[in-house]
Amino acid sequence: MQVLNVPMVSEAEKLKQIENLLPQSSTRSKTHGVIFCVTRGKDTQCLNMYEAKIVFILTVNLCRKDIKPEFIGIISPYVKQVEHLHKLFDDADVASPKIGTMGEFQGEECDIILILTVKSN
Repeated sequence: MQVLNVPMVSEAEKLKQIENLLPQSSTRSKTHGVIFCVTRGKDTQCLNMYEAKIVFILTVNLCRKDIKPEFIGIISPYVKQVEHLHKLFDDADVASPKIGTMGEFQGEECDIILILTVKSN
């Protein structure tokens, strides 16, 4: 017997709610459960404060939709970006999801993963 991996209706509805939390932009595209949201920041040197702020706000909004912080992971290739994200959550006194570099996340799992690429130009 073949088992199909089809999301339950409640899961699909939750995904639609999550997608609606993202900023609207003409450069946003979606493919196979991956949502791309391009940000434009002026920061350099492995830190994009604008991108970090968007991810912080998105995470807070996800938690308001009854998604627990422990089900959310935020990954960035750069330690400066990770440190800045930790500071955003600490300063706001908000429960923090798992935040780390790719190496720190190796072997970990989360239901929702937000990846920051910190590209700025």
